[in-house]
Amino acid sequence: RKKEKRGEERREEKKRKEEKKRGRGRGEKEKGVKALITSPRDEEGPIKCGTHVIRGRTWSGEGAVTRVEISTDGGETWKDAIIEESNDRWLWRRFHYLWEVNEPGQYKVMARGTDEKGRVQPTRDWNFQRKHFDGIVPENIIVEKG
Repeated sequence: RKKEKRGEERREEKKRKEEKKRGRGRGEKEKGVKALITSPRDEEGPIKCGTHVIRGRTWSGEGAVTRVEISTDGGETWKDAIIEESNDRWLWRRFHYLWEVNEPGQYKVMARGTDEKGRVQPTRDWNFQRKHFDGIVPENIIVEKG
């Protein structure tokens, strides 16, 4: 009986080592899809009407991000952003989107990612512990007449 238990423990330990070696340990599996806007940011102050580039970074704990979408109306509609190429599917990737804004006002700008496994970044409340938070973080952008 003890032999069986030791054999089972050895197999489990070997499995954990293999997962760790492949970068698939517990922590990596918990990381979701994430797309984050880096510009413009709400704390930067108002921007003028016109054409602006929405820029950001995207990544996933399960592989390559295959799609990033941008919403400028608080999630009512979504449009595809351009994801820059990368040779390594595990690295952060840059994305951008040309935003033509003609009307002054306050805009809730959001980005969401989708990875190669079909996982879509969720809309959820902010995780104040900041552990494995993968929710969409909106930017409240004020646009003034130019």
